[in-house]
Order: sequence, then C-alpha cells, then structure tokens
Amino acid sequence: MGRVKRTFTVKTEKSGLNLRSKPSVAAQILRLIPNGEKVTTCPEIEAPDGWIAVKGGGYVMKKFLV
Repeated sequence: MGRVKRTFTVKTEKSGLNLRSKPSVAAQILRLIPNGEKVTTCPEIEAPDGWIAVKGGGYVMKKFLV
C-alpha cells in the first residue's frame, strides 16, 4: 500500500466497521464507522498486517475497505 495517504470506503456485511484504539479485535471500540463512510489512512503510523491506522486516530481492518 505504500506510505501515501489514501481514502477508502467502508464496506461490511453488517451496519459498519469498528474503529479500535489499537490494531486488535480485543481493543476498545472507539466508534462504529457506518457502511459507505470514507476514511483516510494515516501512513506515518505503523500498523501490523491486516490493519490500517486512520486519520483522526484509531485502527480498522483493511479487508473492510474498498
């Protein structure tokens, strides 16, 4: 994905995507990002495979972004 800010759209089979405080499904949920909402990546913050740091703080799973 590189180190460039990119904008993605949230797409899940449920009502939205959990924005988490850390890149882990066990981490605190900060808010629910509704389907169709756009998020911008924050490439200067490292995140493990499968996760993306987003602008404004928090992490989401990559597989739910298109």
